[in-house]
Formats: sequence, C-alpha cells, structure tokens
Amino acid sequence: MNPSFIRNLFLGFVFLSSISWGLDSDSNQLLHISSNQAILDLNAGTMTYQGNVAAKQGSRQLSGDKLVLSKAQGGGVQDVTAFGNPARSQYQPSPQDHIAHGQAQIISYIFTQHVLKFQDNAYLNQNNNIFKGPLIIYNTETKVVQSPSNSQVPTTIILPPYTQEKLPHD
Repeated sequence: MNPSFIRNLFLGFVFLSSISWGLDSDSNQLLHISSNQAILDLNAGTMTYQGNVAAKQGSRQLSGDKLVLSKAQGGGVQDVTAFGNPARSQYQPSPQDHIAHGQAQIISYIFTQHVLKFQDNAYLNQNNNIFKGPLIIYNTETKVVQSPSNSQVPTTIILPPYTQEKLPHD
C-alpha cells in the first residue's frame, strides 16, 4: 500500500473528528505533524509519531518525544496522547483569552469527554491562572479545571489579583 495514501488516510481521521479545545477556527486549519518516525498500525487503529514530534493546527500546538493518535470505532480520533520530558501544549481557548501553556510528562486529549489531561509534573497556565500538581484535568466544554486529591504531592494554584474593573465585553 502506498505510504502517502496511508498517511493521508490516517490524517483524515483527525480532520473528521470534532476537536473542541482551542479556538473554533482551529478545527478548520490544516494539521501539520513532523517527527523523526511515523508508524501506522491498521489493526490497532493507531498512528505513532516518535522523535522530536511537533503538531500544529491553528493556535493548537503539541510537542514531545512521542505522539499517539487512536482512531475511534465510528471514525475520527478517539484520543491523542503526547509523551515527553516534558510534553508541551498550547492553545487559545477563545479570541479574548491569552494563549494557554501546559506541560507534563503525559498530555492526553480525550475527544468524547472533551478532557485535556496533564499527568506527572503537570503545569497549566491559562489567563495567568497557574495550576501545578501531579494531575491537572481541564474540561474544554465546561471550562472546569480540577486536580484530584493526592496526599503525597499537593496541588498548587496561583491566581492573579482580582480586580473589579469591568472588561469591555461585560
């Protein structure tokens, strides 16, 4: 089978999925992935990129040592997981927001749950709200950030000072 065809077929899974983290317009942008190696496993329905992986689609960026895309049974992408030391992500939640930066040993996006997970030495800076801990979970649909209880390693949250000034869109 032609390797170019296989690559385009799998990348088609990405375009068919409804990605909801980042700007709405990001989903209409081309997805660019570069790496030292790419492996398509048709039986498992996965595409694995290894070595200096960088993925970019509009404001969304994901980088690490390894990136794994898993195909959903109905088509599209079920989840994407980046591994690194650390893996890094960035996206712009909405046009009025600053670009959010995150990093962790493992960063996963589970499409069906609209969940972005930062695991192991997790860090997320969204609009100058900083979250650090062993696990940070961000629901991109509900816009809720949480860090489950962990008695071994505490979670740190740093919030900017609150001002009562009204913003132009308030």
